[in-house]
Amino acid sequence: MRLLFVLGSLKSGGAERNMAKTASHFASTGNQVDILLFENIVQFPIHPAIRIHTIGLSVVKNRLLKALKLYVYI
Repeated sequence: MRLLFVLGSLKSGGAERNMAKTASHFASTGNQVDILLFENIVQFPIHPAIRIHTIGLSVVKNRLLKALKLYVYI
């Protein structure tokens, strides 16, 4: 099974810790796990097979603003 988790970051926090544990569990059972982060902050141990992808937060903000502008003008 392939899984993708999307988070702002993996910095200190309860939800982030639970996501790291959940993703690591799925990776340890042989699943392919990817984590997509808006900020490249990882403060929790994760399984070595997990692939982490980062999207810069400014890129997301710019694209969201452009999409909103297009929606308003239509």
